Amino acid sequence: MGCQSDLPDEVNSAMMLLPAELDYNQHVKPILSDKCFACHGPDQAKQKAGLRLDLASNAYDDLPESPGKVAIGPGSLKNSEVFRRILSNDPDVVMPTPESHLSMTLFLMVFVFLILHIMTNMTISPAKT
Repeated sequence: MGCQSDLPDEVNSAMMLLPAELDYNQHVKPILSDKCFACHGPDQAKQKAGLRLDLASNAYDDLPESPGKVAIGPGSLKNSEVFRRILSNDPDVVMPTPESHLSMTLFLMVFVFLILHIMTNMTISPAKT
């Protein structure tokens, strides 16, 4: 992604462990289903930050609870709230949360997959399993 030198060591190390090609059904969907949808899925009563990751458009739109911020910022990682949270040292802000037991590598798989779709102007259309 070209900006590795500006990233913390933990993120750089995790980036090195990512597969060369990410497949939604093989790499991303299981992580989203197991770790992310509990707080960022279709159940509005359990949603955190008003973010739904089960709908691609919501990952890229303004966050309802944070006007002017987007979860995944088109064209710039620095405009992404998710990226800001990856780099945060604040335990109330950092993602993945320690309670999720989600490794940085797995979290980055999801994030990189979403970013690649923005950069290539693709839409997420998961294949039927």
